[in-house]
Amino acid sequence: MAQANSETEEEVLKKQIYVSRLEAHCDDCKEASKYAIQRFDILIITLSSGALMFSISFLKDVGKLPPHHNFWDLKIAWALFGSAIISNLFSQVTSYYANKLEMKITKSIIRKETGKAAVPNEAALEQKKDQLNATTIILNGLSFFFFIVGVALLIVFMFTHF
Repeated sequence: MAQANSETEEEVLKKQIYVSRLEAHCDDCKEASKYAIQRFDILIITLSSGALMFSISFLKDVGKLPPHHNFWDLKIAWALFGSAIISNLFSQVTSYYANKLEMKITKSIIRKETGKAAVPNEAALEQKKDQLNATTIILNGLSFFFFIVGVALLIVFMFTHF
């Protein structure tokens, strides 16, 4: 009988450790959400400033060329840079909401482990979180692709016009 009590105490201790780890995970999710929002502002300022500097520099230099030049490569590069910014902004938003859902799911697990009622739609939340994470990955990939192609077109513009 004493051994059975000992095992029960071990199980209780394991559950407490597990819940403690889940709570730490929840804290990490909160920090990740804060980080995504903080990076959002920095990202906007940095990319907007860079695009502005490129625009001013090119407009200054392009103004010296005859007006009949076709600047399709520069225009497409700017559109791609804009697309990179927009897709990156959307990825920040989807990442933020995925982290919020992860926090809800983790808190639900904590509630179950402590004997309280869990969130009734935990599986649906998990599916939504997975969709948001997949969307974030796709948007980040698109943002990177747009940026790289934009840089390539900017290089083409520089070599063909200067």
